[in-house]
Amino acid sequence: MAQHFKRKSTINTLKSAQVTVNDRLKFLINSLNLSVRAFSTTLGVPDTNTRNYLDKGTKLNSDYLERIAHHFKNINLIWLITGEGEPFLPGTAPDPNLSIKKVKGNVVGTNHGTITHTTLPDCEKDLAAARKEIELLNSHLAEKERTIQILLDRK
Repeated sequence: MAQHFKRKSTINTLKSAQVTVNDRLKFLINSLNLSVRAFSTTLGVPDTNTRNYLDKGTKLNSDYLERIAHHFKNINLIWLITGEGEPFLPGTAPDPNLSIKKVKGNVVGTNHGTITHTTLPDCEKDLAAARKEIELLNSHLAEKERTIQILLDRK
């Protein structure tokens, strides 16, 4: 309850005229429980871009705003740009499934690579694709073993 009140109080403070788009961006990143790096990774931009927006007051460009709209469908862009309305679209709130985790290890198609997932459905899609690739690789392996056996039988 206290945290809800604090968040409401913060939202009301962010509606003030002196609050910049940069302040609202910082509020969103915190509301999503993401680090600047994780937020930037989700958008596919260097975290220095986001840090410049937050720390130096650099104006957000249209490409950056477009990326936010694409990756965070629950964010009210009108609020972000103008401060009018609520931070999140009606009936939405920060996505509780949203987390950025770096997975290290042997990843299909890479050697000890890193994959960044933003949501559970993304992870499930990647898992399904990896299973299909494993199935395909197993069939290639079986075909090669048959070819080797045929060649050995001819000798």
